[in-house]
Amino acid sequence: MSQALLETALRLRQSGRLADAADIYRQILAHEPRHFEALHALGLVHYQSGKLNEAERLIGEAIAIRPDAPDALTTARACSQE
Repeated sequence: MSQALLETALRLRQSGRLADAADIYRQILAHEPRHFEALHALGLVHYQSGKLNEAERLIGEAIAIRPDAPDALTTARACSQE
């Protein structure tokens, strides 16, 4: 279930429909609160929306789940530098 939703949310995010993508990521997290991809991607949506504190928090949660994920670490650094 979550893989199909993730793919849909990714397409929405890539097309600029950030709010719709965020809704899907939240739906996934409602069922799986420690879902790395959904946490990271929702953090990216917040980053793209200029909500850096929330982006940093969500990406930090993702890193706590998978501390060796290079994408999340890179995004976390970008959030903290802005």
